[in-house]
Amino acid sequence: EIDKILQLRGELPLEVENLEREIAELKAKSARVSEHIEEMTRLIAENKLNISECDAQIEKYKSQLDNISNSREYDSLNKEIENQGLLRQIAEKHISEAKERIFDKKNDLEVVKEKIAVRTEDLKAKKQELATIVESTSKEEERLCADRDACAAKIDERTMSAYDHIRQSCN
Repeated sequence: EIDKILQLRGELPLEVENLEREIAELKAKSARVSEHIEEMTRLIAENKLNISECDAQIEKYKSQLDNISNSREYDSLNKEIENQGLLRQIAEKHISEAKERIFDKKNDLEVVKEKIAVRTEDLKAKKQELATIVESTSKEEERLCADRDACAAKIDERTMSAYDHIRQSCN
């Protein structure tokens, strides 16, 4: 009779456990995606700082062009200006790539949040269903368990151990 009551619950306890595990995994994934977005935001800030530094260096070299004394110095300053321009372009490229990745990650984050919401609703419904079943059968289950314990007290320990072993192997 106790087995029939447990069978009435069916797979609900396992489904609840699986949903809880899945929600935990989705929340962990959401946290990882959020961390990645923050990392990309930091990268953008660093690259903006690099761009401003490159602009400052370019201005410095351009002002030095006014006070040159030979062609070698002129060529060297022009090369430095060109290098700073290339470094600036690289930083701009990194910023645009990071913005694209942030956009993609935000979309991923929205999908994960939607899944979490759906799974949370499923979990709530399953828990409520399980609670209803447990509540409706709890009194009878307690009575049957008490009867079983009373009968088990009358049986010697070795026989009871063998009985439990046989029951476990049948399940």
